[in-house]
Order: sequence, then structure tokens, then C-alpha cells
Amino acid sequence: MSDLIVIDAEIGEDGKLVIQLPPDAPRGPVKVTVRKAEAYEELDRTPEQEATLDAELKELLKPENLRGQGLTAGEIANSPEFGAWNNRTDIQDGESYVEKTRNKKRYTW
Repeated sequence: MSDLIVIDAEIGEDGKLVIQLPPDAPRGPVKVTVRKAEAYEELDRTPEQEATLDAELKELLKPENLRGQGLTAGEIANSPEFGAWNNRTDIQDGESYVEKTRNKKRYTW
């Protein structure tokens, strides 16, 4: 069981939040965080599906698999597509954005 449980819920007009935790939810002290739901629908993947996708991505990112359509790293870095999202205010840096996106709905009941 993961230490993280994400449950879709709704807070009523009365301010009450009612949830049913899964049977294997941790017992004892916990911290509850309430965050407004994202405006888009997220993919619902199992941990096994996430692991498969992680393995596929790791394979694709091996240096021998990065070809860049025959371009050198310098040519890619100087292309107009590189940094196309540079002016986005919702992305502080690529690493934290990817981690945040991956962890959003990793485990959902």
C-alpha cells in the first residue's frame, strides 16, 4: 500500500466532505490536504501501467535511442522548437512539472 491515497470527492455547500477510504488505508495519524480539482480529466492508470510506461520512457531516453532526426545536440538546441514553452507561467521547470504531473493521479480509488 502506498502512503499516498488520492480520492475524487466533492465538498458540499455546507462545507462538509464525506469520503470512504479503501480497506487498506493506513491507520493512525494522517494529514489531509484539500486541493481544487484540475480542469481537465486525468488518466486513470494502475501502478503496473505506470511502471510499464516508465520503463518504455527510460528505454526511449537512452542516448543510443536519441537521434533527433539526424541533427546534432547543438542544432536541436538552436532550433525554434526548443524552449517553445519558455513563456508559460504554470511551468517553473521541466523536472518539477513532470513530477507534479506524474504524481497527480498515480493511485486513485
